[in-house]
Amino acid sequence: MIAFRFASLWLGPVLVLGVAAHLYAGGSAGPLLVLLVVLGPCAALLGGRTERAAEASRVLAPLTLLAALLLLSAGLALFGDIASGVGAPRWRGVVIAAGCAFALTVWPPAALLVAWLVLAAVAHASGLGPMAAWASVASRSAFCFETTSPWVRSGGTFPTAGVLTFSEPHRVQAASPDVFGVIVSDGGTTSVEEWRPRPGAAITLRPGDRLSYPAGARLIFETGRRVPGAPRSGAAWADPAVGASGAGEFVRFLGLALTFVVGSFPLLRPGAPPTRAGAAVGLALALAAAGWAEAWAVYAAWAAPDLFLGTVRAGALVALPSLAVGGPWGRRLTGVLVVAVLGLFVAGAAGLRERIAVFDRGGGHDLALWSGVLGLALVGSLWPHEPWALLVLAQGLLASTLGPLALMSSAIPVRTQVMASGLGLAAFAVGALGGRASGGAVAATLGAYPALLGAPAAWAALRLARPRPA
Repeated sequence: MIAFRFASLWLGPVLVLGVAAHLYAGGSAGPLLVLLVVLGPCAALLGGRTERAAEASRVLAPLTLLAALLLLSAGLALFGDIASGVGAPRWRGVVIAAGCAFALTVWPPAALLVAWLVLAAVAHASGLGPMAAWASVASRSAFCFETTSPWVRSGGTFPTAGVLTFSEPHRVQAASPDVFGVIVSDGGTTSVEEWRPRPGAAITLRPGDRLSYPAGARLIFETGRRVPGAPRSGAAWADPAVGASGAGEFVRFLGLALTFVVGSFPLLRPGAPPTRAGAAVGLALALAAAGWAEAWAVYAAWAAPDLFLGTVRAGALVALPSLAVGGPWGRRLTGVLVVAVLGLFVAGAAGLRERIAVFDRGGGHDLALWSGVLGLALVGSLWPHEPWALLVLAQGLLASTLGPLALMSSAIPVRTQVMASGLGLAAFAVGALGGRASGGAVAATLGAYPALLGAPAAWAALRLARPRPA
């Protein structure tokens, strides 16, 4: 059970579906993230369990509560996206997930087992094994709209605002009376025109044109045309290393590694299994989650190219059984998968409550503290947020403040803890705010992964403040 609790803290639905979404999108970060899903628990298990001294709670408590708030918000935001994707109100998915998390009654390995059973059903319906499906996707000359896609029949809904870029002529039909922006580039000049169509009205877009749409907009596309936003071809999707070079890409890989590996220490190491058998179970669950995410991304690219539309969101991938299997059974399998994803979230929430309960110190306020953190996460998740961005923010916060503390084997004075974590938090904030305000690929990466500044700053402060031997 210790191994199950250890794994449940790490293998949340945002991480598992987020890795699948990165792999599906064909970005160069996907393969590295699969590796980090396993490396995070490996790193946390290297030192075994650690029991911090009582005085450390002055530093650990507020930072752990803030990280727990962000992690819960990421999970609830994911269920808000799932509800929006099936046409239900966003608040319904958030409230249902929060209510289940409050109940804390799901066994985590069961959720992963159910997810694998749904994957097996998708594989059986496709008639292809994972490697054969990957080869089929890699051999495609283009990702096009299929005749079975809802986007070419009644139209689909964009849960968030965005911009589509077209690589070939395409006739797009409006299915909702929204305001669209048509961005046309002609001879080096760019013009923006407003399109206010009635439902059923259509517009023809040329290669290079862009179409901006608001949240909730509905559009109908042509069958057989390339999906805007999809990779150029199956070969480009299958080889994400193409074009992934330069300083910006290296810094991004480094940011991912620091964020997830160092950030895993304070989250996982206090509850690491003390036996080899427990460690093996924990790592086996991590490998199972990584393998599921990779196979799920492959079948999504094979059966659902229209999910490339707009921004690839983790919550949209739960619709794969409906698209790959079809009919009532496809919808039922999607419902079963949603239950499994909810189980992962609830199991992770149970682990976070255990972490939070440590700081109550027998005061009888454990339930009130947990209710407050979960309530804040619920309210914040009623507005659309990118779940993956919240997860990276939470992991980066842990890596920049508590991660270096967890890496130290000796006792650390409270004043040094406060100084090091405060410096790491300040550097984390500078990277997050300054990186997004500045231009350039490296600056943008610092904004996306501010642990690149926060973790080294906190580590340097700890090393400099360490007493020297006489």
